[in-house]
Order: sequence, then structure tokens, then C-alpha cells
Amino acid sequence: MYLKQSKIFKIEMSQQSLPVQMKELTNLQQHGFAPNLIKLGTLSFESGNYICAKEVDPQGNASVITCNLNKNFEISKRKMAMADGVMMHPTQNIMAVRAKSGSNIMIQVYNLDSRQKLKDINLNYEVTFWKWLNDRTIGLVSPSSVFVLDISEMNSPARKVFDRQGGIAGSNVFVMNLTCDSNNQWYALSAISSTNVGGQPQVIGFIQLYNVQQNVSQNIEGFAPSMRDVKCYDDNACSVFCFIDKKQNNPNYKLLITDLSPAKRIKVAADVQMSAGNDFPVLMDILERYGVIFLATNSGNLYIYEITKGILIFKCKVSEDSLLFSTHNANTGGMMYINKSGKLLGVDIDRNNLLPFIMNFCKNAQGVMEVVTRMAARFNLPGAENIFMTAFKNFMQQGNYQEAAKIAAQTPGDTLRNINTINMFKQLQGNPQPVLIYFQTMMSQGKLNKVESVEMAKPLVQQNRQDILNKMFNENKFTASEELSELVKNVDQRLSLQILMASGSASAHEKIIQAFAANGQFDKIMPYCNQNNYKPDWLNIIKNLVTVNAPAAANLCKVICNRANGNIMVDINQVVDIFQSQKKIQELTSFMVEYLKGNLPEDAYLQTKILELNLYENTKAASVILESNVFTHYDKPKIAGICEKMGLYQVCLENYSDINDIKRIISRANMINPEYLVNYLGRLTPENCLICLHELLHSNPIQNLNVVIEAASRYNQRIPLTELVKLFETYGNNNGLFMFLSRVINQIQDPDIVFKYICSGVITNNFQEVCRVVKENDSYDPKKVLEFFLDKRLVDPRPFIILCDKHDFIEDLTKYLYKNKLTRFLENYVFTVNQKACPRIIGTLLDEECDESYIKQILNTVRGSCPIEPLVEEMLKRQKIKLIQKFLEDRADEGNPTPALHNALAMIYIETNNNAKDFLMNNKYYDPKVVGQYCEDRDPQLALFAYKKAAGKCDDELINLTNKNAMYRAQAQYLVESLNPDLWRKVLSEDTEHKKAMTDQVIQVILPQTRNPDEVSVTVKAFIEAGLQAELMDLLEKLVLHNNEFSKNKSLQNLLILTAITTDKSKVKSFLNRLDEYDGNDIAIKCIENSLFEEAFFIYDQKIKKPEDAIEVLIKNINDLKRAAIYAEKINMPVVWGKLGRALLTSGDVEGAIDSFIKANDCEMYHEVINEAEKQGKFEELIKFLTMARNLKKDKFIDGELVYSLSRCNKLPELEALLSQSNINDLNNIADRLYDEKIYEPAKIIYEHLGNNARLASCYVHLKNYTQALSAAKRSNTQKCWKEVCFSCIKAGEFRLAAQAGNYVIQSADVVEEVIEEYEKYGAYDELINLFESNLVGERNHIITELGILYAKYQQEKLMDHCRNYYSNMNVHKVIRNCEQNYCWEEVVFLYSHYNGYDQALNTMIEHSPLCWKHDLYCQVLRKVTNSNLYNKSIDFYVKEQPQLLNDMLKVISSKVDLSTTVSQLKKNSALALAAPFLKSVQSANNYDVNEALNEIFIEEEDPENLKTSILKYSAYDQLSLAKKIENHPLLEFKRISALVYRKNKKYAESIEISKKLNFFKDAIDTALESGKEQYVNDLLRFFAERKDKESFAACLYTCYEFIKPDVAMELGWRYGMTEMCMPFMIQTMRDMTKKMDTMQMKSDIRDEKDKQEKKHEAEGTLDMNMFMGSNAMMIYQPGMQGNSGMGMGGMPGMNSGMGGNNSGMGGFGFGANNNTQQNSGFGFGQNQGMNNNNNMGMGGFGFGANNNNNNNNQSSGFGF
Repeated sequence: MYLKQSKIFKIEMSQQSLPVQMKELTNLQQHGFAPNLIKLGTLSFESGNYICAKEVDPQGNASVITCNLNKNFEISKRKMAMADGVMMHPTQNIMAVRAKSGSNIMIQVYNLDSRQKLKDINLNYEVTFWKWLNDRTIGLVSPSSVFVLDISEMNSPARKVFDRQGGIAGSNVFVMNLTCDSNNQWYALSAISSTNVGGQPQVIGFIQLYNVQQNVSQNIEGFAPSMRDVKCYDDNACSVFCFIDKKQNNPNYKLLITDLSPAKRIKVAADVQMSAGNDFPVLMDILERYGVIFLATNSGNLYIYEITKGILIFKCKVSEDSLLFSTHNANTGGMMYINKSGKLLGVDIDRNNLLPFIMNFCKNAQGVMEVVTRMAARFNLPGAENIFMTAFKNFMQQGNYQEAAKIAAQTPGDTLRNINTINMFKQLQGNPQPVLIYFQTMMSQGKLNKVESVEMAKPLVQQNRQDILNKMFNENKFTASEELSELVKNVDQRLSLQILMASGSASAHEKIIQAFAANGQFDKIMPYCNQNNYKPDWLNIIKNLVTVNAPAAANLCKVICNRANGNIMVDINQVVDIFQSQKKIQELTSFMVEYLKGNLPEDAYLQTKILELNLYENTKAASVILESNVFTHYDKPKIAGICEKMGLYQVCLENYSDINDIKRIISRANMINPEYLVNYLGRLTPENCLICLHELLHSNPIQNLNVVIEAASRYNQRIPLTELVKLFETYGNNNGLFMFLSRVINQIQDPDIVFKYICSGVITNNFQEVCRVVKENDSYDPKKVLEFFLDKRLVDPRPFIILCDKHDFIEDLTKYLYKNKLTRFLENYVFTVNQKACPRIIGTLLDEECDESYIKQILNTVRGSCPIEPLVEEMLKRQKIKLIQKFLEDRADEGNPTPALHNALAMIYIETNNNAKDFLMNNKYYDPKVVGQYCEDRDPQLALFAYKKAAGKCDDELINLTNKNAMYRAQAQYLVESLNPDLWRKVLSEDTEHKKAMTDQVIQVILPQTRNPDEVSVTVKAFIEAGLQAELMDLLEKLVLHNNEFSKNKSLQNLLILTAITTDKSKVKSFLNRLDEYDGNDIAIKCIENSLFEEAFFIYDQKIKKPEDAIEVLIKNINDLKRAAIYAEKINMPVVWGKLGRALLTSGDVEGAIDSFIKANDCEMYHEVINEAEKQGKFEELIKFLTMARNLKKDKFIDGELVYSLSRCNKLPELEALLSQSNINDLNNIADRLYDEKIYEPAKIIYEHLGNNARLASCYVHLKNYTQALSAAKRSNTQKCWKEVCFSCIKAGEFRLAAQAGNYVIQSADVVEEVIEEYEKYGAYDELINLFESNLVGERNHIITELGILYAKYQQEKLMDHCRNYYSNMNVHKVIRNCEQNYCWEEVVFLYSHYNGYDQALNTMIEHSPLCWKHDLYCQVLRKVTNSNLYNKSIDFYVKEQPQLLNDMLKVISSKVDLSTTVSQLKKNSALALAAPFLKSVQSANNYDVNEALNEIFIEEEDPENLKTSILKYSAYDQLSLAKKIENHPLLEFKRISALVYRKNKKYAESIEISKKLNFFKDAIDTALESGKEQYVNDLLRFFAERKDKESFAACLYTCYEFIKPDVAMELGWRYGMTEMCMPFMIQTMRDMTKKMDTMQMKSDIRDEKDKQEKKHEAEGTLDMNMFMGSNAMMIYQPGMQGNSGMGMGGMPGMNSGMGGNNSGMGGFGFGANNNTQQNSGFGFGQNQGMNNNNNMGMGGFGFGANNNNNNNNQSSGFGF
């Protein structure tokens, strides 16, 4: 990160660490943010979480791009075409979108996580600025007011807060920020504006401060307001408001800080010195974590001020580009900035260096020490410890312990709050006791630290004050630690566990697990282990738990073997073995059922194991497991065999799969539940199920029949019905077959099965069921059943009757009953069952030659119930219609309207010629169509009569009849009279020979005779639709020309002319002359459409007198402009001349058109006339037209074109006169047009008239008048003008004039490159450099940059000096690119190293080392590099080119590199030995690879001393591999080191073995002692005995005394003759044994004495401790605790101020002399002068003073400090 320090901090800055840490976090352009997005109003940076902006891709697609800073700058894009602005929520994934919606502004807020719309509102005012004010409020700024929008309520409107006033209400201001305080009571709106003061641009700042409560605004001239709550002095926050005050007439800037809260504790003013005259503040932020203010300026400078005193702490330059955005970094407490080039910069306070920096560099500021101490205490900042220590010592020397304690409480860290300070206070005397003052002050300031907590808890634990301990811990007065937990453990295990967990110590895991197990809190063990990544020895825990609490062990196993969570911490088989070995089958089962609930194939063995154990131990549990079907992968044959032995036949069936085994179990069906057996059969395959059914019927057909029927009924869908039927038929069980089929018959669709069911029902005489099936079932074959019934002599014919009725076997039924003399059933069937079958029965009886009288009897009996129509059909088929005439007439007489009845009578009358016409005329019930068809061949006239009577329903039959019999006149008459367009359409659409005959009848006879206009209209329309043009023409001529009735009809005249237009155009002219009632306009239009233009002209000119339409026909249709001109002369009307003018203009005859328009006095088409005249160059004629138009129409365009035409005709006097007389608005465009067309003289006149000096100068340039051009350019003073004049002078070689113009041009960075290219184009390099050098005075960055580039190209000797002088003001990247192109490598390195391009600087020095590498410079740059790849590259470079300086270089990067990667890189370059000094210098980091590399070097160099030092001091290396590697080394010392390494890794056997081989017996003895295992010690002792090495034997006995059993020592001494060596060992053993026995006796005596004392206290009762408290008692604990909970300071001398007896409450803390003569148990903070031999194990007097116990050998537990 580029850092430029101000001059005020340059003194000793290089030795002093800076108070801030700055770095470039990223560049937004690298993440897809285009440069045009990085600007105010487009980019949104509301917090350190998100950056977002709206972008538009080259294809025009709009989207919102969002950068998530918390997810490694993750980029997301969302399509959002309507958005004009976007803004992310400061803390949540919520997006606010602003867009235009018509004339309104729409704002929507979305929660992107829940995909929920939080706010949708339309505003009727423009929003110029918006900002998140807090988590739920958006601030909106309109051109006139400020609003707030609450997003927590969907329908709440935007609330107006205040109106903009004063300078901030201007239209030319740019809003910079809107801020408010935490209570939303104060608002500050800031904006800036630019102005010129003394010819120099100046930025003016405006602030409007508004108070909501008072509804008052204050206008301030200033910049960058900020508001924030800061706890500067205590926990009561100050509402800090700060801003930069800058008056327009005052060049000074001032920082003003004030407290807006009622306390008003801050009011500060501090001067701000800007580094440049044109610099101004842009961003100001308050950092509440450190109590400082960050002020950023436009030029990238950063100022840091302290809040309460306004002390300037630090100033630096953080960016070369302007800073645009800032926000707080919630993670570091610092700030994040975005500059103009898109760099995201992080600036954080270095808390370790802040206060030392202030004390060193701000020590002369007023009140700086007060600020430092307050910041250290308030914000817990290090660096001021010496100040606190001095103050503490002063107060202590003065005896002011209260203030000293406060200083200790305020001191950051544990500088004063430690055991030494506590002991210091304990040793002090006073009233009250100083140590109590200390503890009371600490607790009043917050909580006690670890040391203080332990010291405070010790007396409470001694007195068993569990309630007070819990209260203090719950009130967060203690700091948890392992030491405190151990102290409290004996009093309260629950509290101990809470403290242990709160301590967060890694070494406490095992203790916490043990505590959970002791409390039975197994559900907490696994979460705790996962949370803390701790792995205990689970198997050992389970072994211990099973023996004492098997259910708890099972619950623990459920936790640590949870497959659902993937937590399987132990071998499950070992767990099963543990439970099985302890015979805990029930608990094992409860755990394993849970573990195996996933029912996985790989658990087959465990499933079998659990089932087998339970079958033998707990059969009921095994049955439950098997029935629940939770296990399916166990060894089923094995389990089934065990179940069969134990009589569990149902379980056997569940597990056997072999059909023979199943049949064996099935044969014992009497011992199996029938319902289960039926269900089980359903689970078998169809084949096996059928086999089992056969087995059931075979083994016991009577007892098992119901089971077989039930199973067959239930599973008939799976087993073929034919096989089931065959099953019953095989064993001859007809009843079983019928019972089975009766259950399933309703589901059966097989005809054969249903047939067998009917047959079995008939055989078993179940006629009722047979009737039901025949009636209701539709699946059987009726013919097959019919044949069966016919063959079988049925006792009851009802099934046969039902079958025939259902399946329409009426003829068979009639024949069967008639032949078998069962006419009674036949009559009953006809009369009661199916009367509709009567006609068929009658027909069948006629076929069977039944007597006609019987038939008439049946008909007379049935009467009206017999269907007439089928009866008639049956009679007609047999030509017996007359047989029923009487029956039909009777029915007709009864009023039966059935058409078939009357049709039959009509047929009879027609056939017998019995008044048929009268019947047809009078009867209204017969069907005309049926009767008509019957009459067509007999009498066509009767048929025509019948069809006409149908009223249109028999039109088709009528048409066919008349066509067939050539009755065309009748047909024509019917068509005309019917008025039916559809019938006309149908008849005329058919192209037959009948159509012509019919239309002739219509034209010649029918229509001329009619007088009904409707008949004429319908007929004409029919002819038109049918396209009969010729016939229509004939018809209309007859009607219009020869029929007076319709000759004046306007519609028919129109239709006649139109028909003539389409069919015979030659008749049109005559019709137009003869007729007068037609519609002229419509006919003319139709004539034009049919190209009859002369007829149309005739109508317009002669008939309807419309000359404007007539000339339109001549122009557009006849296309004869000459004839049109003649016609116009003839008519001489303006409108006609106007139309002619338009036509001539369209044809390109501009002169004729202009003449016509002038005659018409018409200028409406002046645009077209001007365009066409200019196109043809007819400017003289155009001037005439424009002069006429100018008199008619006041249009500036006409005036402008007149000016242009005069210019084109070079009529300059007329032009000047026109310009002087008229005020023409568009002169500038006209002049530009002339300029573009290179007509410079008229253009010059116009520009001069307009005062457009820029264009005037350009015209002078084109006219080669450069002096006048320069003069005009000075008046214009625009960049474009200067540029044009400059370039023209360059081209003309006028470099003096070019320089004058160039001085103005190059002030703008946008055109500098063009100027350079123009000079270079003409080879004027020196003049170009002189131009830029003459403009260095202003120190403009782009001029400096381009001059550096020119030096690199043409004068490289000046380049380095230029870079040194101006590198901070140039575009470094651009200069670097050009330096690289011109091989100026030293300058490239210099620029990279001064612009944060350290990586590139190093790469340049590496790639071009002969030209630009310098070791000091390289190391200096390398210190600032953070790219690890460059470290590796530097190693490669130095190894290859500068090996002698490799270690120097490595030391530079030692603190930054990954040592493992460095070692790997050195190995890659075979340079480990070369880098040995460096590796030694960094070995203190205890890095694995470094240690391995050094150890390898030491081995290769045979340096055992350094190797030993390395392995003893550092542990990060592969110790066992190293031990094995050097175990066989030729040097003895290396072998000894190998043994040492084995010993460190607890490989004691290997270590001892090596030491024995090397005769290093002392090492072997030490190793055995360290192992702590008797086996190693005994083996080594035996080894020494066998070697007869008495010295070593004795040394081993002495050293490993505690691990050697006396019997082993005596045995070895006796066997190997070294008894005398064992005597010292045995003597010491006996001494220790005696001492232990004495100690045990002493403890027993103490216990007895303690019991006596307790009984004595119980007898005496409990004392009221309040009576011992003095008048100055100070309460630390509030009332309400158990017993007397007050802690008292002071007390009466000589009295016990502690807690006496067995009082369960805390009496009080007495701070006085504790002249205790009893076994007291109170807290006496004073002198403990207990005179008795206190042998009790309870707590005696707790006196924080001198302990003057007289008996030094007593066992008192009283604590005296």
C-alpha cells in the first residue's frame, strides 16, 4: 500500500511503528466492475459486507453486480433492467432498488435470502440521493426535502423530515452524505458546489443540521459531517457530532467536535492543514472502538484526530486517486475506502502502536497524557502501562488504596492485576482492610480475573459457602479457570463443571468428560467432544461403565455410535463383546436395536448375533424384534432352525425360504394362527402358495378347508383362477369350489370361470344365486350358458328367462316356452317383464304359425303398451300390416300421437287409395319425410304436398323430387317464396343440369311477377353469393330497365352498375348516362378500383362536380400531368393548384411545383420543397418560394433556410441585411452546416454575428489567417478551439503560435495524447518537450506523466531525475509501460518500488539483473512484498546468481515466508547447506521442515552436538524416522542420540536396548525410571544382576526405588549374590512403611478431634454474626442470600468477626483483629492470633494479615497471609 507521511511526523519515523495498518484489499476492476461504474451515484458501499452497482453490457442488457466481501469477493449478477440505482443493506442480504416508473420514482426492497419483498412504494418526487441510515431506515433526498423510509412496514409511506434550506437547497449543489444520530433526533445533510474565486476553481461545502424535537435547522458552511455514539469517559455514551468548518472568505479549515447529548461533555475545535490549496475534505468517520476520527480528503490524504481533545494523531497519504466511498470495517474496527480507480483500501488502527505513537509524537499537545490514560482505560489499549504503574505506586505510597485499586482496575491486561498486587494488599494494614478495598473495587469495575477469582474463592471454599460461590459465578464476577474449578470441585461438582466448561481450556476436556459421566449427562458428551475436537478413549469408558451402570453405558454407546450423524467412535464388535462378557444382554439389545435400525447388509453378522443371544436368553424380546421386522439381513436359516426347536413356527415360516421346509411347517397348521397363515401364504410366490394349498387339503381337508377357501379368495389375483378351480376339482370338492367362487365372482372377468360357477350353482341347486349371477354378471358367454340351459332340463325356468331377457334372446325364449307349453310364463313375461319385446314375440309366433286369434288376443291385452314402430316393422316384413289395422285405428282414436302409428295408417290408406290426400291434409301427426318417401314412386304430387307441409324440414327431399321429376317451376316458386338464403345457397352451389332450368324459371317467370321486395332482395343476394354474374345481369336489367315497380330503386341501380363493372365494362358508360339515382362517390371509387378511370373522372367532373377529386384522378390514376395542368388552368382554384404543385414536386419538377405553390399561395409543404430544391441545387427558385413562405408563415426554419440559400448563392450583402433585420434562432446550426460544407466566408459572417469565437477561429484557420484565429481562440477560451488552432499551427509550422495554443490545450488530460501524436507526426520532438516543461509549474499529474514518457522516448538522461522529483504526481503505471518499451529498467524498478508495485519491481530486477539489480534495493523492496511466489522466485534467483548473499536475503523474508515452502524451495535448488545459517536463525519457530532439514545437515556434517541440541530443544520433526536413521550410525554419539529420541517418544524398550548395547547404563536406568513401568525396571535390574554389575544394580535400585517391589529386589540379590547391595533399598522400604503408618494414625486422631469439636458447636448453637459488625460496615453483597450475607469491614477488636459454628449462611467479613481462641470458621480479614493447637481439618480463621499461630506443628487449616 502506498504510504506518504506528512512532514510533521518525519522525525524518527523510520524507527517508530505507525499507529495504522494500511493495505490494498483488492481492485474492483479485477472483479468485473467497469471503470464507469466506480463513481458517486452509481456504486453503493453501505458497509463492509457488500458492494453493488448497476451495469449495462455491450448488448444493452442491464443487471446488478454485487460483490460479497465476506465470501472472498464473490461476485453475483442479477438481471434488473428497470433499476436506476441499487443499494445493499448494511448487515443483511437485503437489496433496495430504485427505478423510474412513468413520472414517479419506484423503490422496492427485497430480502434475497427469503425471496420476500419487504417494501414497495411509489414516490411522486425525484430522488437525488439515498442512503441506509440504520438497519430499518433509508434516507431519501429530493431536490427540495429530506425523507425517511421505514422498511419494517410494507404499507408505511415515506415520512418527510425537513426541507432543504440555504445554500444546500440550490440546484447546482451535489449531495455528498446524509447522516443521523442513534436516536433519530439529529440529521445532517451535506453537499458541495464549485465556483471560481480569483479565476481559480474552488469547492464550497454546505451542511444543514436539523433537530427533530425542536423542528429547527441550522445552515453551516463546511464539509463531511458525521454522527456516532462513543463511550469516551464512561459507559454513558456521548452523541458525537463533528464536521469541517470552512467559510468562503477564509482559507482555513477547522475541525469542530461537539456532544449532542444533554451532558454536552465534548466541545472541541482543531485546525486542519490541507496539503494542497485545491484539496478539500470529502469523508469523515468516527471510530467508536478507539475514540478517534478519520478524515479523508479529495487528494487521498488521511488525518486521524482524537475525539475529546481534537489532537492530530497522524497524517498520511493513502491513495493517489480521489477517495469516493468509506465505510466502517466491523471486523477490525477500522475503515474501508474505495478510490476513483476502484481500489478497495483497508485502514485499521494498530492497537499495539497507537498509544506509544501518541506519547512519542504528540507529547507536546495539551492534555495528551490525560488522553492516553483515558484511551488505555476506556478502550483497553496497550502501551501506557508505565503511566499506570507510576500512578499506582504514587497512590500506594500516599496510602490512598482506593485510588490505587481504581488505577489497577483501569490498567489494561494483567500488568497490575496479578498475584503480586494481591499479596501487596494482603500485607498492608488498615481499617478497612486494603485487600477488601482491592476486591471491592475490582468487582465494582467489572469481573475478577483468573488470579483474583481463585484468591477470592479460597476462603469461600474453606467455609463451604456454595450459595455465595454460585451467586458470584452467576453474576459473572468470576473468571473461569481450571484452577478455580478444582478448588470448587469438593464443594459443588455442578458449579465446578460449569466453571470448567466456561474456562475454555484445552487441557480440561478429559476432566469435563469425566464430570459428564459422573453426573449421567451422556447426552452432552458427544456435542462437547465435537465442539472441542476432543477424542477420548471410549472403549475404556464403556468397560468401566458396564460394570457399574449398564443402562448408562448403553446410552453412551448410542451417543458415540450414532450412524445418523456419522459418529462411530469405536469398533462395534468390541462393544458387543464387552456387553456379552458382562451378561448385559438386555442393555446390549436396547443399544444394538438403535444402532442397527438402518438395517444395512453389512450388519448381517451383528443382527444374527443379537437375535441368537435373545432367543436363548430372552425369547420374548427376540420375538418382538423379529415381529417388528427391523432386521432383515441376519442368517435366516440359522435363526429359523433355532425357532423351530423352540416351537416358534410362525417365526420359522418368516425365515425359511426352501419350500420343503415350509411344507414341513405348514403340515402343523393346527398350531399356527389361521389369520397369520392366510397372510403368510399371500407373501409366497404364486407357485409356492399353490403348493402349500395342495398340502393343506392333502393333510387335513376338512379342518383346513376354510383356510384354503380364505387364501384362495384373497390371493386369486396372483394365482391363476384356473389353477384354483383345478385345486378344488382335484379333490372333488364342489361345495368348496362354489363357496370359493361365490366370494370372488364379482371380481371375475373370465367367461369360463363364471360359466363354471353357474354350472356349479345349478348342480348344487342354488338357483337363487344362479339367477343373481346371470342377471348381474356380464362376463360369461351368454350363448354357452343358453346352450347349457337348453341341454339341462331346468326345474326352475327363471334363470333361462332372465338370461334371454338380458341378452335379447327373445326369439329363443319364445320358441322354448311356446314349444314346451309354457305360454303362461310367456304371457307373464310380456305383460309384466318386457312389454317392449311384444313386437318380436308376435313376429316369432307368426313365424311359428301361431293362431292369429291368439296374436290379436295378446295385442288386445297389451293395448297401448306395445311399441307401435317395431310392431309395424315386424308386420311390414311379413306383409301382415292389414292384420293390425283395427289395432292401429283404435290407438289413433285413443289420441295416440305416435308418428309411426299415423305413418302406418297413411301407408294403409295410400295403398288402398282410401282418401289419402284428405288424410295427409288433415292429419298432423304423421312424419312428412317418411310418408313423402313412401309416396315418391306411387304419387309424386302427394310426395310434394307432404314435403311442403314439413315447413322446410324436407327441403332436400323436395329439391331431389322436383329435379328427379323435372318440376322446375314448382321448385323455383318454392325457392322464391321460402326466403331462405341457406336453401338458395345450397341449390345454387351445385353445378348440375337442373340449375340452369331453375334459374331460367326464376328470371323469366317467377321474379318478374312478384311484387314482394323481400323476395327480390333474397333472390338477388343469392345470385350474387353464387357468383351468377350473367344471370344476375339479366335479372337486374329486367327489374330496373323493364319493370316500373323497381326502376327507381337506388340499391338496384348501384347493383346493376357494379355488376356491369365486374362483368361487362362496356355497358358501364351507358348505364351511367341512363341512370340518375345511383351513389356517385361509391361508384367512382369502384370504377377507380377496376381501372375505369375515365368513367370515374366523368362522375367527378360531370355528375357530382368535385374538381379536386377529378384532378386527383388525372394525377394519380390517369397520370397525365399536362392534362392536369390544363384542367387546373381551366378551373383556376387554389386547391387544384396546390394538388398540382404536390404532384409536380413528387415527379421532381421543382420549378413547376414552386410556380404552382406560388399560384396556390400555399407553403405547407415547405420542408419537401426545400429538400428537393437543395437536392437539385435550385437555390434561386428556392429563394422566391421562401420569400413567399416567409410572408405567409412565421417559422424560424424558413428564415434559416433563406439564410442558407442566400449563402449558397453567395449573396453576402442580402445575407448581412437579413441577419441585421431578423432574429433567427437556428443560425448556429446553419453556420455549422456551411462550415461542414467548407463554405467558410458566409459561415465566418454568421459566426461573427453570433459571437461564436470557437467556430470563428476555426474558419480563420481554414482561411489561413492564423493570427486572427489565435485572437478568436483567446476570446473563446475552449479546449476544442485551442486544440484546433494548435494543430493547424503545427501543420503550418507556426510552432510559436502552436505553443501559445498548446499551453491551454495540455491542461486537459483527455487531449494530451492527441497533442503529442500531432507533434510527433511532424517530428517536432524538442518543441513538444519544451511545451510540457514550460507547464510543469502547476504540477498537473497528466503533464508530469506525459513528460516522463517523452523523456523515456527521446531524452532518457533526464528520466531518473524526473521520476525522483515527481513520482508521487504521475500516473506510474503508464510511465512504467513506456519505460519498459524503451528499456529504462532502473527507472521501472524505482517507480514500481514507490507505487506499491513491489512484486513487479522484484520481477524486473530478476529478469534484467545486469542492468538494474542492487542487493540493498532488492532487500528493501522484498521486505514489502506479500506474494509468496516471489519469495520462492527470489530464492531461485539468489541461488543461481548471488549465492553469497542468499542468507542475507532469506533473513529479510524470514518473518513473512512459510518456512516449509522455503525449505522445499531450497531442496529443489540443492541449497540446504548453503542456507544453513538462515535455517538455524529460524529454528526457534519449531517448524517441521526446518528441523528436518537442519537435522539432515547435522547428520551429513557429523555434528552430534548441534543435532542433540536441535532434537532436545525442538520437537517438530519425524522423531522415530530420525532415530531409526541414526541408530546404526558409525559414530557412538549418534547412536546415543537415537536412544534419547526413542526415550522422548516413549519407545522405552528400544531406547533401553540401545543404551544396553552401548553400555550407557545410566541412560538405560534413567529411561526405565521415566517409563514408570515395573516391567522395564525389573528387566533392567535382572540384566544388571545377570551381568554381575553390582554398581549398576545398586544404582538401579536407588534410582528406580518407587517402581521396584521388595520381593523382586531380594530375590535377584539372593540369586545372583548381591544381597548386600539390596540392604540400603530394604532399609529405606521399612522406613517409609513406618512413616506411613504414623501418618495414618495421626489422621485418625485429627478426625476424632474434629468430630468432638463439631458436636460441641452443635450444642452451643449458632451465633448471630450481625452483632460483630462495626458501624462502618460496607456491604458487598445485597441482602437476600441465605443466612447473614453481608460482608462487613471493621469490627470490634478482640471479637470474632467471622462466621461461627455451622452457620450455613455467610455471616460477614470482619476486617479487624481476629483474636481467635476457638476453632473458628468465619472470615476475619485481620490478624489471626489463634493461640490453640488447632488440629481440625476445617477452615480456621481466614485472616488476611499476620498469622501468629504459636504452635508451628499443629494441623490447623487457618490461612494467615
